Amino acid sequence: MASSTSPVARTADAFSGPPERELAAVRAAAEGERLAAAEDLEAARAEAAQAKKGGAAAARKSGRELAAVRAAAEAERLAAAEGLEAARAEVARMKAGGAAAARKIVREVKGAADARRAAEEARTAQAAAERETRGWRDAATRDKNRADFFAGRVCGAVADRDAACKRAAALEAENGTLRSAGGAPPAARAPSAAEARFETAWREMQGRLDAQAAVAAEMRAAAAARGREVRALAEAVACPICFGPMRVPVTVPEGHSYCRKCLADAWAADGESETRNPLTGSVVPGGMDSTVRNIALEGVVDALEAL
Repeated sequence: MASSTSPVARTADAFSGPPERELAAVRAAAEGERLAAAEDLEAARAEAAQAKKGGAAAARKSGRELAAVRAAAEAERLAAAEGLEAARAEVARMKAGGAAAARKIVREVKGAADARRAAEEARTAQAAAERETRGWRDAATRDKNRADFFAGRVCGAVADRDAACKRAAALEAENGTLRSAGGAPPAARAPSAAEARFETAWREMQGRLDAQAAVAAEMRAAAAARGREVRALAEAVACPICFGPMRVPVTVPEGHSYCRKCLADAWAADGESETRNPLTGSVVPGGMDSTVRNIALEGVVDALEAL
């Protein structure tokens, strides 16, 4: 680089000399200016070359940084695509699980509705059975009162018959005495009004007793048939494990019903990894969780025990 003091300034004192000296001084100053300009030009060229090199390096660095940014962006794009696919798969899985849960809820609601309907039918049947039982009891009470009345009438008729028999025996003894004495027996006489009334009442009572006996026989036959029906129904609702009335009956998916405690105890005693239907031996997946409480059957058992 050129000095801060120009050659012209350095040779200012030479202008006061002779012309040759002034010319030499001017030439020297011009040469100094030329050299300084040449130095400045070289320095500028060197600085420009250095600047070009630095610009190329910066450009290459910027290219590498841009390529790195592009690679990072592509990696992020791929990761985002994978995340999107995973999210879509998760959403599909959640949808499938939600649909399965919804179907299960629908089945449970339908089962509860069926159970409520069955319980209502069981209550209706129980009310009808209670009404029928009350009718049978009232009829039996009326028949008993009627039988007691007829029994009283029969006892009175028997007493009258015994008295008549005693009187006939006395007459027969009297006739025998007369025959043994050689006398003629008394002429046959017409029955008195009291005896005619007794005979009529006796026939009526005998007919009523026969009719009452027929009614009683029919009632006994109906009661026996009713008892057989009740026993058959009791056997139908008996637990296949304990053979007694079902307590808190539960139904397995195959449709067989058991006492809840009997079924749980039977599965616990087996000690197997799979629970099986005691009647068929088929696998019951889910164990007690797959059973359903049979409210209708429970109502039938309660109605039978109330009889």
